[in-house]
Amino acid sequence: MIFNRLTEKLTLSPRCIVPLIAVQWGCGKGAPDFTHLTVSLGKKRTVSLYYNGVFFLRLMLPFYIGIMIRWSGSTVKKSFLQTHIGWRLSGVPAITFRVQSDKSGFESNKGPEFDNHDQAKGFSCGTK
Repeated sequence: MIFNRLTEKLTLSPRCIVPLIAVQWGCGKGAPDFTHLTVSLGKKRTVSLYYNGVFFLRLMLPFYIGIMIRWSGSTVKKSFLQTHIGWRLSGVPAITFRVQSDKSGFESNKGPEFDNHDQAKGFSCGTK
């Protein structure tokens, strides 16, 4: 209850969140492609905090650092780490540290209507 009140007070308007850079490395078709590097600069809006691949880094203002590391292409075994601290794209502050599989990442804890449809699986390029 105290945490919820604090989160509400610290929540910013999504218009105040400014994406600086997003770097995706190692995504490919079925296997990692280490020649594939995608860098997005500036205010490009996305629907997801993370992109797929072996490594992903996102920096945003006023303060956000997000990192994802993937060590397996398995869609069922826990095969990637997502961690971030700062204000999400929605303006809500968060500290996250989770190890997931594609299956558990697809299933939202908010119910089926919030499932992450169209997310990239394995090492495929796209949003996570």
